Amino acid sequence: MLIVDDWEALERYEDRLSAHFSEVEACPMAKEGLERARERHWDRILIDLVLEDVTPAEAVARLKKDPRSSRVPLVVVGAAEELADLHLDFPDRRVHRPFEWAALVEQLIS
Repeated sequence: MLIVDDWEALERYEDRLSAHFSEVEACPMAKEGLERARERHWDRILIDLVLEDVTPAEAVARLKKDPRSSRVPLVVVGAAEELADLHLDFPDRRVHRPFEWAALVEQLIS
């Protein structure tokens, strides 16, 4: 599952990742993505921290606190400052922007 608030970025993520995964569901708004994350069990969730309708800290906290999504591996994409500002205290993966697509895929697969 992808949670990305930027339509162009969302399309790039979908195009690049669909070659590696049998199903890629994208959510263009964080609130919608957070709801979908609760509706079914995903193999992994990728969230890009450029969000408009919730703060990155709130989005990550909601995913990690909800029992339906707390155990799903989470890959968080953001600039180094964004990731540092979150004070993330969970063992999931962080990908610093700018990134190479191969490196992002590796984080999602491993």
